[in-house]
Amino acid sequence: MAKQIRFKAKRERWATQRKALMKGEPLHYPSAVKAKYQASLQKLISAMIKDYQKELTMLNKDFGITTDASIASQTRIAMSKLRKKWLSVFSKRSASLADKFVSQVDAVSKRSLNESLKSLSGGLTIQTPEMPEAMKDKIIAATAENVSLIKSIPEKFHYRVESAALRSIASGGEGAKTIYQEIMEIGEVTEKRAKFIAEDQTRKLTTAANQERAKSAGIKKGIWHHSSGSAEPRRLHVELDGTEFDLDNPPVIDLKTGQRGLPGVLPNCKCFWTPVVDFGD
Repeated sequence: MAKQIRFKAKRERWATQRKALMKGEPLHYPSAVKAKYQASLQKLISAMIKDYQKELTMLNKDFGITTDASIASQTRIAMSKLRKKWLSVFSKRSASLADKFVSQVDAVSKRSLNESLKSLSGGLTIQTPEMPEAMKDKIIAATAENVSLIKSIPEKFHYRVESAALRSIASGGEGAKTIYQEIMEIGEVTEKRAKFIAEDQTRKLTTAANQERAKSAGIKKGIWHHSSGSAEPRRLHVELDGTEFDLDNPPVIDLKTGQRGLPGVLPNCKCFWTPVVDFGD
């Protein structure tokens, strides 16, 4: 049995006599935090899309009286200015957005874990550490990763739009007349990527925070829960549903790579877990 986690005396006696597996509440992901993060990214992306559309539409006014070479030159100049502008916008916002997101995920996951451990203990209030030593590097790494991901959004968007614009001109298209719709389509791809970033990072950070805080409170094991929310579930994760695992030696989560980890670590993994104490150990 874990040494640090406390139980109400009656509950501990009952569990010890029966060698029971005591469970807390499942640790779900903070959907509200994820939604706010996604909305913040979406706001920046929407403004960027409109700006690109506006600038390329203005170029369209001169297309009837200029040569293809001139159109291409003007397009490159306009695109260069747009790239510089939006790389700067996203770069300036990246640190504050990442810091706020990481802080909110950390705070919500801590409250969720504390409630789970309260249920597990039989009603005792168990305050987990604000920042276990093992969490510090993970928090720093998560913040840096999100700063990098935010900065990558305008870069990827720009090169797709620029390629589409120049390709249209080279193939005898009508430049901004046809690129407007392509910007919309590229924008949709960018928005989907922002959604993925928000979801993926929320799950990974929540799992990392819960794992380290649970261990610091004396929790050694968890129960895997498959979400059943994917159109193409990972067979291995389906098989893990309901199984017990060690926090220090988690199960293999990817057969191809042999990677081990907790629920929510792999991209698009919606699985979650419940902290447990096995009195039968």
